Amino acid sequence: MYMKALKINYMNNIMLLGGSGHLGSNILSNLDCIAPTRKQLDITCLPELRLKVPKNIKTIIHSAGYIDTKGCEDNPQKCLDINVGGTQNIVSFCRTRNIKLVYISSEYVFDYDGKISESTPMNPKNVYGVSKACSELIVGTLSNHLIIRAPFIRTKTFEYDNAFDDQFTVRQYVDKAASDIVKCIKQDKTGIQHIVGKYQSVYDLAKETNQNVGRIKTPDGLKKILPMKTNLIKEWYLY
Repeated sequence: MYMKALKINYMNNIMLLGGSGHLGSNILSNLDCIAPTRKQLDITCLPELRLKVPKNIKTIIHSAGYIDTKGCEDNPQKCLDINVGGTQNIVSFCRTRNIKLVYISSEYVFDYDGKISESTPMNPKNVYGVSKACSELIVGTLSNHLIIRAPFIRTKTFEYDNAFDDQFTVRQYVDKAASDIVKCIKQDKTGIQHIVGKYQSVYDLAKETNQNVGRIKTPDGLKKILPMKTNLIKEWYLY
């Protein structure tokens, strides 16, 4: 039933986890791969991975997880169970089957005021960032892996009425980020890679696609958990 539901082409040896999310669906627009839904494959259950991942898979792209920053603060155990526990299962499975793992991480593994390269030590500010940092360390135990930190806006245009003018980022819109991620994967890179846009305020980024957006300050409550200046740069640091 699972094999039939996925409509597997056995010439395809890449599996994408998290294909129904904003980033995952855009990756699917740029890359031919198998993409099971959460109901078809639960990453928090290692036996499911062993049973359901086809034998021909050579690369797994892991973009699944619990991504609600505020939700992670309110329910840290759920965040760790999904993001860290799920990643640990995937790493264990990849090690057993000698599969390359491409892990999509986050700029939230950092909270620095200054330029941040691929080799900068992680120092997360919030629970979500901690879960991604822990997952990066687990992924790093694989001999064949690629960790991609690709900050992005989850839509192709800025859809909110207002944007923070005091939070600075190197985010791209999701379609551009997905395209760059696929290019990086096709180049068969390993280690840690940053995929970034221009360093600017969220407001200036929003203005690129929404000229009517208003500017606001980040509320104090969010400032306690959001990194305010994440200037990731490319160093092309390879293992």
